[in-house]
Amino acid sequence: MLSDKDLLETIQDLQSEDVKVRARMLRLLTTEDDDPRLLPYIEPLLEDKTVCIVHIPIHYGEIRYLAATALAEVRAAVGIWEKVCVEVVAPLNVTELYQIAEAAGVKKRYELPGDEGTFDLFIRLREMGKLPMATIELDPVEEIESAKRWAEFRAQQQEAEEKEDKIDTMRPITFHIRQADGTWKKY
Repeated sequence: MLSDKDLLETIQDLQSEDVKVRARMLRLLTTEDDDPRLLPYIEPLLEDKTVCIVHIPIHYGEIRYLAATALAEVRAAVGIWEKVCVEVVAPLNVTELYQIAEAAGVKKRYELPGDEGTFDLFIRLREMGKLPMATIELDPVEEIESAKRWAEFRAQQQEAEEKEDKIDTMRPITFHIRQADGTWKKY
């Protein structure tokens, strides 16, 4: 359970006008965040189509993609077993985005700084209906299992670090994407 101060800071970040702040906070929420007071602040973000960097290596997507993951994690932590299901633009790396743009005859606006040009391109392609959609279904039960595996992995990592071994620390995230034929594929 978060302290009142930490809860207030988390809520402020989830409601921030700065998409980078919202995205960062959503990426930080895990099954260790067992505070049901977070749920009413995460759930509305399932409708947030703001473009952001959803993970590294850099993939562009929507806030609602991150919100789905965070919501499943927090639901799992508080014992709510309702699945999270949301349709999003499938996360794309810059090469994939530029290939779609080229095929659609859309040019990047190079006068925009940093990622803003790529965000703008993403928005224009989305408005044209050119970006692939995916339905993500996340099961809090699977998130709990993933968290258990992660805790076991971290324990092994700590043990290995004591022996001076290095292990990759990327946490696996399980999600399902509906395929064109209507079946679900687990990633």
